[in-house]
Amino acid sequence: FVYQSPWYKEQDNVTISGEVLLPGVYAKLSENETISSLIKRAGGFTKNAYIKGCTLVRKMNESEFARSKALMDKIRKDKALNNDSTLVELIDNEREYVIGLDFEKIMEDEGGKDDLILREGDRVIVPLYNGVVKISGAVANQSAVPFMKGQSILHYIDMAGGYESRAAKCKKYVVYMNGKTKKLRFASQIQPGCEIVVPLKKERRSMSAGEIV
Repeated sequence: FVYQSPWYKEQDNVTISGEVLLPGVYAKLSENETISSLIKRAGGFTKNAYIKGCTLVRKMNESEFARSKALMDKIRKDKALNNDSTLVELIDNEREYVIGLDFEKIMEDEGGKDDLILREGDRVIVPLYNGVVKISGAVANQSAVPFMKGQSILHYIDMAGGYESRAAKCKKYVVYMNGKTKKLRFASQIQPGCEIVVPLKKERRSMSAGEIV
């Protein structure tokens, strides 16, 4: 019998693309290599990089994929949730997902809580500045409009033709380029490249006389 060496392990490859000096595929230097280490090895950000929009895309392992599939099946069976098309669109059956991280913090605090250890197949994407805001969901005309600092939330909704009659106005939220999602309360939360999402209200069916009894 020839046993495998307990110290042998196939190399893990990660990818960095976009606005860095040396984009490409890199083999991890160690088990604990972090995002900041990879960015440094790639020569750092270019002057055109939009750091707030950087994303980390990770492949699901088998257990993560099983949980995602179970959640998707549950949503499809739940008629009440299925009426909200926006929610269904946000959850897909792909084997990748975006981790919302603050890359400015990562580079300021190397080894901090946001500076995650990289995993096989991870992709770091560094985009160019994106000067538009997308408005989707329950609005008259889903569209993208130029970002204007200081403008109100209503300004962007009006640019998309206003709310639809079934819009859940109090439940709107914002999705950032880096993957983070927050409930939209203040105009200061709107950033270049983000998406404002206005969900639909759940349909309420009136009860029949028999059901009331």
